[in-house]
Amino acid sequence: MASRGGCWIGIVAGLIGGAPGVAHAAVQLEFYSSEAAFLERLATETLHIVGFDDVETLPDPTSFTPFASDRYLASDGIEIIGAEGQYASQGFVWSDEFVPVSAPNTYAPGPIAPIDAPAYSGGHDTDVLPGGLVGGQALSAFGCWFIDADYPNLGASGFSVYGAGNAYLGETSVVSGPNASQLFAGVVAVDADTQQLAPVITRVHIVNGGGWPTVDAGEGVVLDDFTFPTPVPEPAAAFLSAVSLGSLMVLAGRRRLAN
Repeated sequence: MASRGGCWIGIVAGLIGGAPGVAHAAVQLEFYSSEAAFLERLATETLHIVGFDDVETLPDPTSFTPFASDRYLASDGIEIIGAEGQYASQGFVWSDEFVPVSAPNTYAPGPIAPIDAPAYSGGHDTDVLPGGLVGGQALSAFGCWFIDADYPNLGASGFSVYGAGNAYLGETSVVSGPNASQLFAGVVAVDADTQQLAPVITRVHIVNGGGWPTVDAGEGVVLDDFTFPTPVPEPAAAFLSAVSLGSLMVLAGRRRLAN
């Protein structure tokens, strides 16, 4: 697996437009653990950052504020859909561990579970849809921050990306670090021949830990600063993907994320 400047590179074999029988370029996925390298790769793009700080929350860290899935659709071109609702908070109970990358809020998907619930209770799945439920748009890159992802054995954090027809394209390695860590994960899709950005990502599926972040017995993880270029219309022809030579297994021994 090739690596460079804070990223791991995999190849997705696929077709993007063009007539049948004509050779097509493969799409290359670059996975980043460095936000600086990710931003450098996208230096020519207009980037959107959804930090959830516009959601009016209370200073009380035990308070969770719901918001609509289409809150950022008009302004940023994405719909954010939690398994059962979307919530912002100034601490999600454990404010000394869930320290935001951009203050004051972080994000977690519902359903909410009580603090004394068993491990794996509550929400930990989010879909990010460029163009919203109507679809028809795609991203060439996506990144976000995982906060306090320190017990992957109780719930592996990371995200998967999908293309037209909900075809699986690839996924990050498991995101994990020390207590209260702030860890970035990002992916950039490019044409393998030209190295130009390839807008082929029509869904991002994020897994943050193993349940609702406040559950004491579980792996609680919150998210911050979703970062991506402006969504654009999908390629004229469907993107047909196939995993090539296992190259999307970016790091050996990682766990497949739930989808």
